Amino acid sequence: MRRPLLLSVLVMLGVWSCAPVGPPPAEQRKLALRQKESRPKEKQPLSTLHAKLSGLQLADPQGHLIWEGQAQEIAYDDQDKTARARSVSMVFSEGGVPALEMQAREAELQTEEKVARLRGDVQGVSRINRSSFRADEIEWRWKQNRLIARGNVRFRQGDSLATADSLEADTSLKAVSLRGRPVRVKLVLPPGKKLW
Repeated sequence: MRRPLLLSVLVMLGVWSCAPVGPPPAEQRKLALRQKESRPKEKQPLSTLHAKLSGLQLADPQGHLIWEGQAQEIAYDDQDKTARARSVSMVFSEGGVPALEMQAREAELQTEEKVARLRGDVQGVSRINRSSFRADEIEWRWKQNRLIARGNVRFRQGDSLATADSLEADTSLKAVSLRGRPVRVKLVLPPGKKLW
């Protein structure tokens, strides 16, 4: 009977002895605040990246939204100014106005290059018109207001559908260019309308 009791005591002592040694949590918070206050102030960047509970947001110096998004997992690398995310849902803005809703399995957002790359069953829906698309990957350059989609592209506007290898468009999908072999288009015209 004494062995289980002795073993329990030894296990409890072992767990207790592995506990971190240092000031109590309240003292640790005070110490962290003092260290934070003593750091030199850094220059404000041209654009600021804000972390939300489950997402990120980027705005220009005037406070106009460039993009915002949510993800299951987000990591930001301060060295190369890149955010990487998984299971992504984003909104790209055009002139500060939310224009394009996006979803993808993963994303890479580079603030220095001003580019977002989404990969893995990428889907986009315009908030401006009745356009949408799917692709394997996209690259969005927000300074140029330019979107490039590659791989198994399917572009839909209203009831019309086009497939291609690549798509180039503005953020709101108003001006769209399709490329690749073969480009196939299923055009649906309203009743009574003719193409020529």
